[in-house]
Amino acid sequence: GLISYGRKINKTSLPRAITFTGSFYSLGIPPEFLDIGAISKLKLDNFTLLHKYYKNYIKNITQAGKFLNWQNLKKLAQKSKGWEKIIGDIKKAENILKIKFGPRNKKEFLHSKFTSLLLRSKTNHKKVKKLITQIGILQKSLG
Repeated sequence: GLISYGRKINKTSLPRAITFTGSFYSLGIPPEFLDIGAISKLKLDNFTLLHKYYKNYIKNITQAGKFLNWQNLKKLAQKSKGWEKIIGDIKKAENILKIKFGPRNKKEFLHSKFTSLLLRSKTNHKKVKKLITQIGILQKSLG
């Protein structure tokens, strides 16, 4: 649009941040998990540095992890090897951080149910809009 600005690196167009993160959260795959495998490559000194400059990393990743829909992630992995790598990275991070990602309470399980319905309903635009709204209300944001 007239007010938007270009986001390109060389010839690659980049998405708007809210659209990008909102899409992933709506599928039950918090974007924080897209490169979580990097944590498995950190040495102890790097963890100290991470904690120094990003004090709430564990808290933030734990909060995002409540909205992880393993079922959707596994469905996507059946169609693309990239998702399989993300699954492996998340499992490594769970072991390193001693955290189990996924829903834990009624609200988080309802979020997971809605994100599963959204993936199954992806061609029904009216239903998708309704589900995205419900998902956003449960997680108190879209992205």
